Amino acid sequence: MQRTAERLWRLRRDYRAVFTTPEGRRVLRDLNRFCMYVAPTADANEAVFAMGMQRVFRRIASLARAGDDPMLNEIQSGQENDDDHDG
Repeated sequence: MQRTAERLWRLRRDYRAVFTTPEGRRVLRDLNRFCMYVAPTADANEAVFAMGMQRVFRRIASLARAGDDPMLNEIQSGQENDDDHDG
């Protein structure tokens, strides 16, 4: 159990190191736009595929969250602005 907790802690640290950089934030914004946009569909397979993409994004965003970093919280909630820069 402790090894699993240590692995998760290291993994969270790694995600934060990647996605808290300006480049990582831009990538996370792009993933948010790509994965979280859901076009209405009657096709069950497309709906399930979209749900899978959303699940992947939510995992990345939750592991990348750095405490109370407002930028990452905005991205995860879909409220980020469309600026291509940080600051």
